[in-house]
Amino acid sequence: MRSIPRKLVYRRPRFRVDLPVVLHDEQGRRLHGRCSELSSEGAGLNLHEAPAAGKPVRVEIEVDEQVVRVTGCVVRQHGGNRFGLRFLPAGAEERRAIERMVALVQHNPFF
Repeated sequence: MRSIPRKLVYRRPRFRVDLPVVLHDEQGRRLHGRCSELSSEGAGLNLHEAPAAGKPVRVEIEVDEQVVRVTGCVVRQHGGNRFGLRFLPAGAEERRAIERMVALVQHNPFF
């Protein structure tokens, strides 16, 4: 008997995107990759190197020629080079930056 994959239900809408991303980890490494999913709570990333899970990182995501810089934490690896990132905004300014970024991709299908 084959199992049927269950559909995940998320608390916040997720949007498929293809955006450049850079993670700055605690060791000072710059990890380059792409952001493939975005929500107000986090992002799905494709990276060439594996970041340490559970450690804080600084995240730069380029959206519409703007670079959004926020704090985050890698929470899971989805096999290979796919990672889940949770945003951990350090204050109201970072929260607003995340909200603006999500609003941009929500209303523009070309990201």
